[in-house]
Amino acid sequence: MAEVAVAGAITLVDKLSLWLVKSWFDFKHIEIEIEALRMWLNTIKAYLKDTEGREDTEGLKFRSDVRDLAYEIQDEIEDLMYEATERLPHAIVTVGKFLSNKQQSMMEFKKVHDSLEFEPGNPFSRSFYRILWPSYYRLPPNLKSFKTLEQVAYEYLDELIQMSLVQASRWDLDGRVRSCRVSNLVRGFILSESMKDNFFTVVRRQHTSLGGEKICRLSLHNCSPSILQSKDLSYLRTFSLFGRDNRIESLTRSFFRKFRLLTVLDLENAASHHFPEEAVKLNLLSYLSLRNTKIESVPKSIKKLRNLIILDLRKTHVTIFPMEIVELRKLIYLLVGDRDIYQAAVGAQLSSGIGCLTMLEKLSLIKANDKNRSIVKELGNLIRMRKLGITELKVEDGKNLCASIEKMVHLCSLYVNSASKEEYLDLNYVTNSPQLINSLILGGRLEEIPAWICKLNSLSKIELKWSKLQNSPLEAIQALPSLKELHLYDAYTGTVMEFSAECFLGLKMLEIEQCNRLSKVVIQERALPKLQKLTIKKM
Repeated sequence: MAEVAVAGAITLVDKLSLWLVKSWFDFKHIEIEIEALRMWLNTIKAYLKDTEGREDTEGLKFRSDVRDLAYEIQDEIEDLMYEATERLPHAIVTVGKFLSNKQQSMMEFKKVHDSLEFEPGNPFSRSFYRILWPSYYRLPPNLKSFKTLEQVAYEYLDELIQMSLVQASRWDLDGRVRSCRVSNLVRGFILSESMKDNFFTVVRRQHTSLGGEKICRLSLHNCSPSILQSKDLSYLRTFSLFGRDNRIESLTRSFFRKFRLLTVLDLENAASHHFPEEAVKLNLLSYLSLRNTKIESVPKSIKKLRNLIILDLRKTHVTIFPMEIVELRKLIYLLVGDRDIYQAAVGAQLSSGIGCLTMLEKLSLIKANDKNRSIVKELGNLIRMRKLGITELKVEDGKNLCASIEKMVHLCSLYVNSASKEEYLDLNYVTNSPQLINSLILGGRLEEIPAWICKLNSLSKIELKWSKLQNSPLEAIQALPSLKELHLYDAYTGTVMEFSAECFLGLKMLEIEQCNRLSKVVIQERALPKLQKLTIKKM
């Protein structure tokens, strides 16, 4: 027992030493005293080890005295540490009051946690963090994350909305802004100031004068890029092309030679069937969007874009990526394919090696039908993943997909589609589910609702397609505290669906479609108290 007491005292001395010598104050003399105390305690510990087993009265008395002394030292050190953190209760009360005004959701707690400033060189920050962490640990450990560029951008956007400079025009049911607009007055001011400061240039007419300034950001609206023929674009960093009549092919090789410093190339909605080959020579390019175009393939030379962070090919005809895509090691967003509520999603096929893209945070939609079916396993390497969409999943892929999902501790959105409407999804192997998932879409047959889904307290949207469940899915998900949207498409083969009292307390949207055997929907009193939209229809 004496050895244990001394060891405990030594441990506390070590902690106290680290706290003192690295503090903001000059404790050099205390450092010397602590070092002497540590040496003395270690000497006693060594003596105790040497005298272990002695049963004579003198030895037993000495060991008893040492034990009492060690406990006294331990008490003194604990008192000193308590005094050093005596303001902690006030801090806890302050944080508690702050949190009481926040929405009680996992995402809000995450924002508060991430906003707490923690300085590694500050001993008080370390002590505060170490003491608070056991309580905070009751939340899922995956909340320990940094702010992404996207999160910072949303904060800036929210600030502009709060100042009424930008107006939110469309929201998700969970409050997230989906689209914005500005008034004509604000728009005119923005354009005027941007032109004055040479922040960006907007061209809306074919004969618009571009002036003599060095253009850094350029946006063409419904006019041909030919007006740029004689313009110096060597300083251009961002280029956007708007208008269905604009063809990517009009951007000739000579144009791309002028774009050597380009980092953002936005060709969304442009009328084209071919990937702009010259774009792969833009070595600094970090953002490339060909969304909603008619391109059908991606060239192998895409590997030259080593600085590419975002590649957006959604709503294109691309169904397969070259194997060289895995050489884009800085890629964070890889978006492709299209999905429809009533039809099977269309994704793109990737070759093995996707696990090398460890920076990926959004990957959607990809096919799971590679020859050796290694894609699903490799997804486990993508631990930064926040949004995942995968299609053409077979029942035998379920176990590997569950293992990969468990490693994605930051996952917020999950979309899984089976290989066909009659193929089963086997997702019952998840034991530690990512607790930040707020959107879950499952397309395929289910024998039952996987148990782990019932534990997703942040889940705000569930969509079940072609599940054909024999038992009502409502009982499994009715207690989810954050659920606001529930979409059921051909998800239930029963004849009666009943919403019990005091259930689905936050649900705002309910859609029940193509459940063709369903003849009765019962909503008990005090069920669905916040429902705003209800849709029930068959074929």
